Amino acid sequence: MDESRSPQRERRAGVAFGFATHALFGATVWHLFFFLWDGHALAPTGSLWGNAILAL
Repeated sequence: MDESRSPQRERRAGVAFGFATHALFGATVWHLFFFLWDGHALAPTGSLWGNAILAL
């Protein structure tokens, strides 16, 4: 077995990826909650061009 691909290293990488995924999901839910509660976006109005450029 290759020493660089130990099961412990792969497991730790998987657990770290899982924690990062949950943290990103939590931040998304946090911002989505306040967006739906207020009804206003955090970004100022007129950011359509910026969003269009980022979408490309």
